[in-house]
Amino acid sequence: MKIVSRRGWIITGLGLAALLGLGLVLTQLRQPQHFADVMDMKPSGVSLRTVTVYYVASDTLLVVSRERAIVDRGSRKSVVEELILFLSESGADHRAPLPPGTRLNHVFENGEGELVLDFSGPLDAVSGGSVLEDRLRLTALARTLAENVEGLERLRILVHGRPLTHWGRHIHLEPVLIMETWL
Repeated sequence: MKIVSRRGWIITGLGLAALLGLGLVLTQLRQPQHFADVMDMKPSGVSLRTVTVYYVASDTLLVVSRERAIVDRGSRKSVVEELILFLSESGADHRAPLPPGTRLNHVFENGEGELVLDFSGPLDAVSGGSVLEDRLRLTALARTLAENVEGLERLRILVHGRPLTHWGRHIHLEPVLIMETWL
């Protein structure tokens, strides 16, 4: 009978350890997965969109346009809410058609082509005093909505659920604005 030397035991131990390590590695191998299978690559419906917002020029009585970027969440309501935020912010070269801080209580559609905006506060705080300026502010609102909300034909403006009867001091509003008359 042969006695195994110390060197033999070490080599045998290292060989067994190598086999055990190789066995562990081989059991962890899997079929490769495609990257698209691991990640959810479906579109989320959220995108960045460029819109045209209309304002009243500071130095003249004209309606001027400015390009703005909004986050489009895939609904008309989210687009309208973003547009209203822009329409209440004046700049160095333009005045906003809506008072600063204007907020919407609700945005909803009342039939095909009709949009209802229910504002949280009065809209007469921006009135410049003249009929022309009031008309330009309403035109800026109507053009902004008409160009950026597809299929919009009629607009109802409410304040705390009640129809707005006057825009500024001079313009009497019908219950429904026909968009093409204000463009």
